[in-house]
Amino acid sequence: MVRVNGIAVSDSEPVLELEPRRLFVPTGIFRLGRLRLPAERPTHVSAVGLDYYPLDSIAGVHYAVDPGTQTLDITVPASAFTGTLVDGLDNVRTVATRPDPGLFLNHDFQILHSGAQETLSGLLEGGFFSRLGVLTEWEGIVQNRSAVPSINTSTTSPGVPRARGRDRFVSCSPTT
Repeated sequence: MVRVNGIAVSDSEPVLELEPRRLFVPTGIFRLGRLRLPAERPTHVSAVGLDYYPLDSIAGVHYAVDPGTQTLDITVPASAFTGTLVDGLDNVRTVATRPDPGLFLNHDFQILHSGAQETLSGLLEGGFFSRLGVLTEWEGIVQNRSAVPSINTSTTSPGVPRARGRDRFVSCSPTT
């Protein structure tokens, strides 16, 4: 694993020691870690078909290898990173793309077994979406099977008993 300032940038990279106590890393590490490429020319290693830069060519770099975990930790100052420019004002298209019509279905079920009682509970959600908005329906399900009759005291609103252990919710959200 290769980490730059504590952030993993690669799970596996061929790091070479081409000179005593001098590590060389492939150019991909510079790209993945958003590091500036050194001014010197890379060393091409034809055996692996990659270009390599020495780590000590980065100003202010500190690195350590943990042989037990095979991890290369690279610590660099902020000046070693490439520049990042966030420009939210110069966008040609700032309007969200409206979706084509479609359907979706989500589900989550759980069965619990305890002694003489089994409980099936779950949530089923389905919906339709288009350029006009989203129509969603949820169905909550609770079914008890037991040798001992159970009493359900939960309600969907005060004083109204829940029918067959099911709740149904319908929502509609228009797109602006």
